[in-house]
Amino acid sequence: MNWRRGNLVVAVMTLLLGPAALGQESKEKDAMQKWRDYGNEKPTYTVKAAAQPELQGLWDGPAWKQAETLEVAHFFPVGEFRPVTQARVLHGKDGLYIHFRVQDQYVLSTRTEYHGEVWKDACAEFFVQPKADRGYFNFEINAGGTMLISYH
Repeated sequence: MNWRRGNLVVAVMTLLLGPAALGQESKEKDAMQKWRDYGNEKPTYTVKAAAQPELQGLWDGPAWKQAETLEVAHFFPVGEFRPVTQARVLHGKDGLYIHFRVQDQYVLSTRTEYHGEVWKDACAEFFVQPKADRGYFNFEINAGGTMLISYH
């Protein structure tokens, strides 16, 4: 993918937030089936180009102000955990930049190993499918910044 060609339009498959523990395995299987059956809704989000986004966590930094704000409206079906969550995404010559803003009273962040079990912590996920009829990328990040990235 060439990141240097202006804005990038991607199909945002969903954005998820999960609690520290999701429950029993059978509950998870049932929930995953419901999630797969959710429907064919695939909202789009335009990822704008930025020379170099500010990476200090400032939601209103100069580059981040130009990004559209995405309100998280789709949650994993297990549990009642539904914090107010927003995301902004930009791309630059060096890659894709995702900024989450979550309002939460309780945060667990114990995993520090790259590709660790971040889903057991307070985390956010970003799924993106750059080309229709192809696979998708899953970016899963805990509150401490540890990532699990995969392609499906």
